[in-house]
Amino acid sequence: MPAQTVIAWAVESIDGSGGTLGQAGNLERTAICIEPRPLGCRFDVFPTLGFMRFDSADFFFGVNLAGWEARWIGIALHEMMHLLGIGTLWQPNFGPDYRKRVDCVSGVRGNYLFPAAKREWVALGGRDFVGAPPVEFNQGSVSGTRCAHWDEATFGSELMTGFSNANFAGSRDILSRITIGALEDLQYAVDYAEAEDYAILNSNGIFRRQVEWVENAELDDYLSRGEFELLPAAEMPDGMPFVNKNGAPIMFQMPNGTLTRTQP
Repeated sequence: MPAQTVIAWAVESIDGSGGTLGQAGNLERTAICIEPRPLGCRFDVFPTLGFMRFDSADFFFGVNLAGWEARWIGIALHEMMHLLGIGTLWQPNFGPDYRKRVDCVSGVRGNYLFPAAKREWVALGGRDFVGAPPVEFNQGSVSGTRCAHWDEATFGSELMTGFSNANFAGSRDILSRITIGALEDLQYAVDYAEAEDYAILNSNGIFRRQVEWVENAELDDYLSRGEFELLPAAEMPDGMPFVNKNGAPIMFQMPNGTLTRTQP
């Protein structure tokens, strides 16, 4: 069912420079029955009115800084995702028949429950956390972060962690297929072509890279800098440790201690 959402926004004081950059939420919602039952239904809610606000102390009025626009577009997109339901509509705050997305009752990390984001997590090489993208659980002292964002230690520069990794040198947080999958799980029609290139951090903080065809010398350089990890064969998804951005598999082998690469 199509749903129309009205978004209002403002730039105003929140907590001074360097703290909270923005906040957002859905103010009005409509319930839609997803799973009819004899005595009711399982339902989702869709936001019809939302509000975003950004801290004026961090907005740098009248200052032309390199990377300013890209950084704030990312921050605005992060808050808009919250307004549409990522994080804000994950918990069963609307009664026992609401379809919750995250189990954040116990454990070190929250457990994401719905299929689309889980599918994209696995497709991008996510192997840990029972086949599901981990949700922030340890940042409970940071208001609005716990159980409402992807896990910072695992996702790093992804758009929907609780901490911005962007700067004014032109870097910004990345919209991944996992976050787009979370929108699909909220019943939105999505376009995965809008996702940006993204690499998952593993539980040890090592990049699990999506890579294209590289020469052996280049690969040696990547490995020496710790930009790749070579996974044991038993841990390779479908036997292939990496795929390129077009989905073609690339397998790295080390016969007799010599590193080679093949493209089946």
